[in-house]
Amino acid sequence: MNIEILNEQLDGTPMTKGSGRGWMKRILSAGLLLVAAQTGWAQEAVRYVHTDALGSPVAYSNAAGVVTERIVYEPYGNALGAVSVDGPGFTGHVRDGATLLSYMQQRCMDPQLGVFLSIDPVTAYEQPVGQFNRYRYANGNPYKFTDPDGQSATLLIPIVVIPIVVATTYYATTSSEQRADLGNKLESAVRGVFQKSESTPQQPALQGDGSIASEGASGNRFPDRALPTKPSGEPAPDPDAGGPHTQLGQKEGRNGKYDQARELDGQGRPVKTIDFTDHGRPGSHTSPHEHPYESNGTGGTPSRAKARPLNGG
Repeated sequence: MNIEILNEQLDGTPMTKGSGRGWMKRILSAGLLLVAAQTGWAQEAVRYVHTDALGSPVAYSNAAGVVTERIVYEPYGNALGAVSVDGPGFTGHVRDGATLLSYMQQRCMDPQLGVFLSIDPVTAYEQPVGQFNRYRYANGNPYKFTDPDGQSATLLIPIVVIPIVVATTYYATTSSEQRADLGNKLESAVRGVFQKSESTPQQPALQGDGSIASEGASGNRFPDRALPTKPSGEPAPDPDAGGPHTQLGQKEGRNGKYDQARELDGQGRPVKTIDFTDHGRPGSHTSPHEHPYESNGTGGTPSRAKARPLNGG
């Protein structure tokens, strides 16, 4: 078993002698945080870190084995009742005590909003549709997925490994009929985990130059529907979204239907609409282009602005 000892200051920066601050020694074993030794220049205190299946510290104990602190997390990592200090946090990522954000290497995640604060540095995907939202964390399922580096959600291994270990023990102590029945159920359960997580392969929705990727067998990538609107004609959020989300659909134009997307914030307010066409006017409209929604200054409904290149050009 490989063990790595890291010396760093409490804010995560490398330790320098004479800094006047304490430093933290962490022992990592098989990728799990086991021990955190917080020291000053004149005293030392050793705390043992206990993590859950996601890798989040849920309890600390002292050298005598007495639990000194417990931490309870909301689904996206907001720690309830925890002291706001720098250190290991949700899924083992660094928690910033000042902002309460989770630093996930490539970008930061806001545990209260449940989304990243910047777009996915990899790409947008056309399938499954939810992957088009480049701010989404862990495929919208923080109990099944983690994001090791802020770039791509990863299936939580123990979800599959634990049932397999239990089933292996069961196989050794049961009859052949019982083993056959359990084997069928185990196969069905494992297939379900993967099929429900990503039922279709991921394919980029946009090329590097911003143009539409190749279309599917149906001839259209986005759903054949108009983007949702209220009776007044204003953009309507998806009722079960529960946070920032993206809607996909199509709109009838002078030259036929074209793909369209709309981004909405955590309050269900429209941020921008993206049209995947130049409307037959390449001189004034790029393909794709966007129409941001701008505040009217009185707190009313944001208004749709003029076209501009995607992401502001």
